[in-house]
Amino acid sequence: MKAAPDPAGTRADPAMRATARGAGALRAGRGASREAGEDGSSAITSVFGVLIFLGFLMLATQVLLHLYATSTVSAVAFDTARRAAAEGADCASVDAAQRIRRSLGDYGHVIDDPVCTTEGEDTVVTVTGPTPARLADAFGGGVGLDRIERTARVRTEQFRGAP
Repeated sequence: MKAAPDPAGTRADPAMRATARGAGALRAGRGASREAGEDGSSAITSVFGVLIFLGFLMLATQVLLHLYATSTVSAVAFDTARRAAAEGADCASVDAAQRIRRSLGDYGHVIDDPVCTTEGEDTVVTVTGPTPARLADAFGGGVGLDRIERTARVRTEQFRGAP
């Protein structure tokens, strides 16, 4: 059987075969054939990769902390407004500020004074305070992420007599 013609002539010339094998070894980066200046590049890129991962992990943690605080403040404000509306829109009898601070735990000592008012047929509770997420506190001032402000509006319940 006849072999197919070899256009590069590597089958016939043993020196060309050795050179082809040597080029493969250079590409694989084995032994002393590495170019100067590449030592340690893998460790440096690994360190940068780990630092970038930790940065994204910290960003995700701060975003979750801010979202958790925002939803907790919203729930407490709505619950206090609902309770005040059920009691005839009397924020003083419910002691709204004290209830909000107690419901928020340690974060309740950091918030500004909660405001509970009656506007027409609505009971309105507004809670404002700084965010517990330090990253949002430091960098989010320009877009409003450094503070949490939640307002809950509930229709005031009133007893209606028989017609």
